[in-house]
Amino acid sequence: MYSLIEFVKVKFSLDYVGAVKRIEKDAHLMEKVGKIDPVHDVLSFTFIPESIENSKSYWDIYKIPVSIAAKYCFLAKSVYRNETFWGRSTKTNPIFVYKFISGNLKLYRPLAEKAKK
Repeated sequence: MYSLIEFVKVKFSLDYVGAVKRIEKDAHLMEKVGKIDPVHDVLSFTFIPESIENSKSYWDIYKIPVSIAAKYCFLAKSVYRNETFWGRSTKTNPIFVYKFISGNLKLYRPLAEKAKK
């Protein structure tokens, strides 16, 4: 894991002293970066579920029985992010939702083009 000094050393090919001087020189630029307020950056997702059987053709490609897939995820018919429409699941572009023990969620769109995943 890089520290700020290590990052600057590698990025600008500097030694330790040169990296520290570079950070001091550019410190005024860092003050202009806005602070992140975690209260306003909370995302909430709501889902309208669809029968996992409707994604059978996807799981059949990988020889995974739908009963096994249903243990780990569910198929979403549509997804809303912070009460705003986010995406709709189709047979050619399903949206799978994985819920972890920690409560975290992962939305998975395996057939979507890379820019829209």
